[in-house]
Amino acid sequence: MTKPRCRPGVALPDLIITLAILAILAVIAAPRLQQASQAMAARAARDAAATEFERARVLALARGTARVIVDPASAELRVESPAGIPAAPPLRLGAFATAVTVDGLASGTASLDFNAIGLGVSANRTIRFRRGQQESRLSLSLYGRVRRW
Repeated sequence: MTKPRCRPGVALPDLIITLAILAILAVIAAPRLQQASQAMAARAARDAAATEFERARVLALARGTARVIVDPASAELRVESPAGIPAAPPLRLGAFATAVTVDGLASGTASLDFNAIGLGVSANRTIRFRRGQQESRLSLSLYGRVRRW
């Protein structure tokens, strides 16, 4: 009696079923991956802005004063030295977040000044960074402390 020969390999129905399962998993995972990507972009904008506020505080300690200017219309953040000279190139937040808003600001720009001992001398502000449905916030206290949330 002869044994039938088995050929190694994969049959076409097996490949079709495997590809169908992978397609279903991709459809389920795509929205979550998009939300995670948007949340990471909003947090990246928030963290970049927080870094610029820390840079302004260090600049104020070194040179006596510094100012941070947030322009929501152009999604830009600038740090200026006492003479109004930019301390660094402006941070373009539009690369991270699609919308930047400052609570309590109807239009124009918001600014926060730091004095010679590194304390803020402006009103409390909350800056919102939004990308898609995801939002990240940065709160600045009256004394220049930064809180990320």
